[in-house]
Amino acid sequence: AAELASVEWAAAAKAEAELEEEELALEEALPRPQFVTIDDFVKLVEQAVLWERGEEPRFDTRREVRWLEFERDFWPSLSKAAQKGRGGRDEKAAKHRQGHRARDGDKAEEGGMREEDALVPLTVWTQIRSHIKGSVEAAFGWEPPSAPPAEPSEGSDPRRLVEHKEALEKYNRHLEYERRPPGKPMCKAMYLDLTEGRCLLSKAQRSAAYEYFEMYQGWLLREGRHDECDRILSLVNKLKSVKRAQMEASIWKEARVPFDRIYADEVQDATQAEITLFSLACNDHVDGLFLAGDNAQAITHGVSFRFQELRLIMNLAVGEKRAQSMNTKPLTLTHNYRSHSGVLDFAASFLTQLDACFPRSFQKLAADSGLSRGPRPGVWTCPHGLESLRRALTLDQRLILLTRDENARELEEALTRDSPELENRVNVLGICEAKGLEFNDVLIVDFFSEAPKHLLDGWMKLLNLKVLDDSRAAGAAAGASA
Repeated sequence: AAELASVEWAAAAKAEAELEEEELALEEALPRPQFVTIDDFVKLVEQAVLWERGEEPRFDTRREVRWLEFERDFWPSLSKAAQKGRGGRDEKAAKHRQGHRARDGDKAEEGGMREEDALVPLTVWTQIRSHIKGSVEAAFGWEPPSAPPAEPSEGSDPRRLVEHKEALEKYNRHLEYERRPPGKPMCKAMYLDLTEGRCLLSKAQRSAAYEYFEMYQGWLLREGRHDECDRILSLVNKLKSVKRAQMEASIWKEARVPFDRIYADEVQDATQAEITLFSLACNDHVDGLFLAGDNAQAITHGVSFRFQELRLIMNLAVGEKRAQSMNTKPLTLTHNYRSHSGVLDFAASFLTQLDACFPRSFQKLAADSGLSRGPRPGVWTCPHGLESLRRALTLDQRLILLTRDENARELEEALTRDSPELENRVNVLGICEAKGLEFNDVLIVDFFSEAPKHLLDGWMKLLNLKVLDDSRAAGAAAGASA
């Protein structure tokens, strides 16, 4: 009996081992989930596309222009007149804007724009990155309509006649747009026709912004450089030119592309063109996309994101009829399990200030609610400057110092210069580096005092405003009447 039990046990153990080997082989054969940044994601897709097409990499990341290089290298290369923020490349356009202002009774300044309407470099960068080169229109290109809308029959409903008139005006306006393949920047006529809901600039400001875009494109060509939008649009162009059947039967499968599902967090820092790339990397199976974010938490320079614009991307990706049958309505989450109510209430009041000063600049959502009140923050004036900070870091090894992005490395070097024992213990992060991370003890160092004067003045004006949220005002009124 013992010998029989031993044989049965050995057989069971062998079967279990074989089953484990089969499961391991199956697991190895299946594609594994990957956790990557947006830059790594673009690199993955780029490698797969280039491999499938037998091409060499075209873009050198060392020659890439981001916001810092745009402000530091491109803007100072402009003439002094152009640096005033009122365009100036196209003299005819400048005179037209000047005449337009004069007819409207406004005081026209140099370049046809009032001084208070002048564009700052960040505004120009945002127009280029979010609209002219980073929009869904730039990603999908443009094909003019093949025929005008059909004429309504005699005796049609007056509303039908109004609809036909509007459709005909839209058709004639669209005929002015340049035919563009996928992955090409938006033409000027299309950019000028963007709705106010998408672009808050006036027509004169947009015309000036497009002039800066043309100057910027010429500068990139002369310098042999590119930006992130060029890289994204190049990939979109390649993917849109590949038939789906070819993609499914090609080497894409071995390169783990197309993806079955893409879950993207912090999507408010992505342009429409990048979200289009998400869709194409799923082989236009947009129901495989799960996007999460909060546009009030955007930290990337030059990105103007709104969740309601996602439907526009879906309409162009899969067609309007199919997109309407899909669940693309954003779901708003208001219960916050990370931050306490003290932090959330302050953030909500700050957003109220922003909304009052810059209406329609972001999509304001319902305020978050936390689980507890939490401790009150404190203000600490270092009596001995850096030495006080070093002592605080020595006493609390969990302490994290947050400061302006451009000052983070300088502060870290200053703290460790005369204290080598702190070299491996000092944690100084910029705001962008700290985004999404959690810490027990945080000290915000010189965020305002180290800001450039024009930013400091803006912060002071913003924080000193007395703005009351509508819901709080209603609550206060109800309490007073009670």
